[in-house]
Amino acid sequence: MRDYPATITETDHIEPVPKRVRATLGGQVVLDTTRALYAWEREH
Repeated sequence: MRDYPATITETDHIEPVPKRVRATLGGQVVLDTTRALYAWEREH
């Protein structure tokens, strides 16, 4: 039995993230986008 929840959609599904995504490294912004995508990949 798996110890993690089932996926909420089929694999290989892509859809836009409805929020801004921002990442910093060492206090400096290295990623800032409003066009990020969720990607559901196949299980390992």
